[in-house]
Amino acid sequence: MTTIPANECTAQDIYDWYEAAEQLKALKNKEMLLRTKVFQAKFPAPEEGTNSTPLDNGWVLKGKYGYNRDLDMDAISTMADELREAGVVMENLIRHKPELITTAYRCLTQEQRNLVDNCLRIKPSTPSLEIVLPKRASKTTPTVQV
Repeated sequence: MTTIPANECTAQDIYDWYEAAEQLKALKNKEMLLRTKVFQAKFPAPEEGTNSTPLDNGWVLKGKYGYNRDLDMDAISTMADELREAGVVMENLIRHKPELITTAYRCLTQEQRNLVDNCLRIKPSTPSLEIVLPKRASKTTPTVQV
C-alpha cells in the first residue's frame, strides 16, 4: 500500500508564492493598460456589443464593449408616476436575486443553522493569502521561517 506524503510547506514555497503573486499583480496591470490602449486605438467609436476589425492573415480582433447599468432606487421612486404613465413597468426590468445574509445566518442557533444548511449549496471558496509588513519593518522581500 502506498502512503501519500504529508503536504509539507517550506519557506521556499512561501517565497515562491509571494513572488508569483507580485508578478501576477504586475502582469494584470500591464494587461489592463495594453487592453485599453489597443481597444481605444482599434475601436475609437465602439458600439455596445462585439466590435471587430481585421488583422493580418485572416485573424480578427474582437472587442466587447458594454455599460454597467445600476439601478438608482431613489430616482425610480421619484419618477414612479411618470414611468407608470409612460407604460414602463419597472418590475419587468428589475431582477431580484435572493442572496443569503451571512450575518443573520451566523446569529442562528446551531440547530437552526443545520436546518437552513439543507437549503444551501455550500462549497469552499478559494483561499487567500497575504504577507503583512509589520509597522517597524522595512519594505523588502519578506524572510520566512517555517
